[in-house]
Parts: sequence; structure tokens; C-alpha cells
Amino acid sequence: MKVKCNIVDIVENRSEKELDDFIEKEEKSFKKPVSTCYGITNKCEDGQYILFADYDKVYFGTLLKELDNIFNKFKRYLTPFAILESSESVLTKNGTLGSYHVISFVKLPYQKMRELLSYMTVDDDFYKLPKNTPYRANTLRISPKFDWELQHDGKTGEAVGNKQILKDAPRFITWYPQESAHIPLMEVSEAHLKTYKHLIEDFKFPLIYCRWIMDGSSKVEFKQYDSLKG
Repeated sequence: MKVKCNIVDIVENRSEKELDDFIEKEEKSFKKPVSTCYGITNKCEDGQYILFADYDKVYFGTLLKELDNIFNKFKRYLTPFAILESSESVLTKNGTLGSYHVISFVKLPYQKMRELLSYMTVDDDFYKLPKNTPYRANTLRISPKFDWELQHDGKTGEAVGNKQILKDAPRFITWYPQESAHIPLMEVSEAHLKTYKHLIEDFKFPLIYCRWIMDGSSKVEFKQYDSLKG
């Protein structure tokens, strides 16, 4: 897709500021396509839920402190958290900055799942997602993701299309807390655990996995959805 005006045509008749304003306006109006991603929901076969959380642009140390507080307060409703990196982290002077998926595999009633999620600093859209989707669940991406960049013709400066850049599928980092004698009083979703083990590279069961109570489930909900830029 191309913009309607050729930037070269207006150079002679516009000031530098007007030209900059024009380019900015055209880039904002250029419709960036979305890409198809695949994810799984936190809804279990029997209508219960596991806890999904999606953290964008957070320092890893800040994330661990938050999860530590939540786990200590609500450990009877939680497994140790599986933490996955959803996009490549950046090392800054203040620490590692990244985006992460956080999962607890204990099965919960809907209201309890929502209560626990309310203590987590996820964005409002993710918190509201179960009420705003027809399938009434949160979704976390498990497939690679594509981003799009506006490209210009080297000679004319004209917007000529998009470049597709692959973002990897989420990558498993760790369980947190790593060591815990906690045994959930509620069942764990076996289907979700095994799906992550099968689909996410390097995903490992924690040391206390053998002490968890498996629910015997074998199905999870997969969703195809359009992913926006970024």
C-alpha cells in the first residue's frame, strides 16, 4: 500500500517544518497491518481457571519482588510461578527490562482467579479481558509474533510497504520461588502443564512437580487472534 502523495512533489513548495509535519501526518495515517498469533486460554475443561498474568516493560527485579509478596500472601492458592520472557529483554543501568508471562497452575474458581489477578500490576486491558471476550478467559501467546515497520523508497521517500520482523515465541526463564515445600490444596491443571512442556522450548517441571495433585485433564483452549504492533 502507498500513501497518496509523493513526498518529492511537495519539497519545492513547502518549508522544512511543513515537510516534517506532512511526513509525520502521513506516517500516522499509514495503516500498519496486524499479524496472526496463537495462544492458549487459562480456562480449564471443567470451567475453572488457572492464573495468567501478562507484564509489559517491567524490571525483572521489580517483578520478582511483586511475585514474592503475592506468593507469601496467597500461597494456598498458588503453585510457584512459571516465568516466561515474551520478548527480548534489555539490560539497562537500572536492571533488566522486559516483558513477561507469569503462570500459576492451581485451578481456581473464576472470582478467586480475578481476585488474585487484581493484586498484580498487569495492564487494565488484560485484567478486563475475561469480561470483554466471548470465550470469557485470558489468553497468553505461545507462538512467534510478527512486528511491522514502515519502509520508504530510498529515492523518493515514498512509503512503499512493510518489513516483517519475527519475534520469537515466549521463552521459559524460571520458576519462582524456585524452592518451596508448598503443596496446593486444590488441583493443578495437568493439561496446561503438559501443553507448556510440549510447546515452549526449555520449559521444565519444578522439583516439587511430583508432589502436585494432577486433575487428569487433557485439553486446553487454543485461540487464533490478531496481534497489534509491538
